[in-house]
Amino acid sequence: MRIAVTGVPGTGKSTLCRGLAESGFRVLDLNEISSELGCTQEELVDVDCLREKLTTDGTVVMDSHYSHLLDPFCIIYMECAEDELLSRLLERGYSQAKIQGNLDSLLSGDIFYQCLQVVPANRIFRINTQIGDQGKNLKEAHAFIEGMQVKFHGR
Repeated sequence: MRIAVTGVPGTGKSTLCRGLAESGFRVLDLNEISSELGCTQEELVDVDCLREKLTTDGTVVMDSHYSHLLDPFCIIYMECAEDELLSRLLERGYSQAKIQGNLDSLLSGDIFYQCLQVVPANRIFRINTQIGDQGKNLKEAHAFIEGMQVKFHGR
């Protein structure tokens, strides 16, 4: 079963995925894997190439802002408030153009709407990283994944 952890860069995907990995889940860093599989050119990922070459077995958590495009069974969608995202992206040293693009993506909800086109709404779990603490977010993500595993195996 593939679990996508997605959202605009800076919303906490990698932080959540580190916690999931530390608690025993197999987490795939899709940017790293894309490069290894020859699906990255000049920092751009060819999602079609990655979809063709990516093989998974068992339960895997896929970490990337495009993971929802790789045939997941369920999705954890990460979000935060605009001012929080701005602060996080400035800390990373992103260019103004990249910051604005990510803010526009967050505010338009385009990644979330893409998720709704991939799986039914009842298989999407939204986490606002500004509201909860990391421990609470991790606990809720665990509960969601466990519920999805039951659904997946009971199809």
